[in-house]
Amino acid sequence: MLKRSVDITLAALLLIAALPVLGIAAITIKVDSDGPVFFRQTRMGRKFRRFQLLKLRTMQISGVGPAYTLG
Repeated sequence: MLKRSVDITLAALLLIAALPVLGIAAITIKVDSDGPVFFRQTRMGRKFRRFQLLKLRTMQISGVGPAYTLG
């Protein structure tokens, strides 16, 4: 129980420390290119449960790439 509390507290503190850098990156992506700031994708997780991956977009919005699926 103690380890879980320390993990959550440390993760929250590091997230707060990283927010200014993430904010600057998001503004830079929005100013630099058209399209959304975040990239969203459905992936398979533990026990084949689906979850939404959300990350800052690093790709250009253009044509369709190859479709790779799990399954």
